[in-house]
Amino acid sequence: MNKRLIRKINRQTIERYNVRLLKFGQNPRSLGWDSRGNQNERFKAAMRLYDFRGKRICDIGCGFADFYGYLLKNKVIPKSYTGIDINKNLIAKARADYPNCRFIRRDILLKPFKKPNFDCAVMFGVLNFKFNSFGNYVYAEKMIAEALRMVKEVLIVDMLSLYRDKNYPKEDFVFYYSPERMFKFVQTLTPNAVLKHDYMPIPQKEFMLYLRK
Repeated sequence: MNKRLIRKINRQTIERYNVRLLKFGQNPRSLGWDSRGNQNERFKAAMRLYDFRGKRICDIGCGFADFYGYLLKNKVIPKSYTGIDINKNLIAKARADYPNCRFIRRDILLKPFKKPNFDCAVMFGVLNFKFNSFGNYVYAEKMIAEALRMVKEVLIVDMLSLYRDKNYPKEDFVFYYSPERMFKFVQTLTPNAVLKHDYMPIPQKEFMLYLRK
């Protein structure tokens, strides 16, 4: 992928979240979630797939590290938590709330990890925005492949589904993925994969990919 183009998209993404942060403050709406409850549904779905207790977790696109906070509230204590984001302002908020955790400003496509440093990684909402400069499938596949290389055990990714809830209006700024196409792709990375497409719209229909090495 063109690194100059990735940097341009990153600048646009950072600006988008900075505008939201000024408008909503430290709130799930700043991250694109409509409510705390719906944000937590994604976390709950991931916890049904994998036991995070005692694990070295990497949260790619961590935002305010809300996933870590959710784990703690549910008495799930990881061995370590590392949050990665491209937005320094979001990371600053997360670091203030969780000074015992490690936070890194980094794009894993521009600066990949050289070896698998984590037991598991999660990506919540990272792949939802629609790109005009290049195809979403190209970007999503690169991100998933790179994230899987970072872990020793498991990668969990959630994505908006092409099978939309007809009661919710279609939005032009997000991308709706084919679950079948994404599952076919992850099979090229590992045969040990699960496609979860059975939880209620939050507020749109989503699916979750579980990749195990």
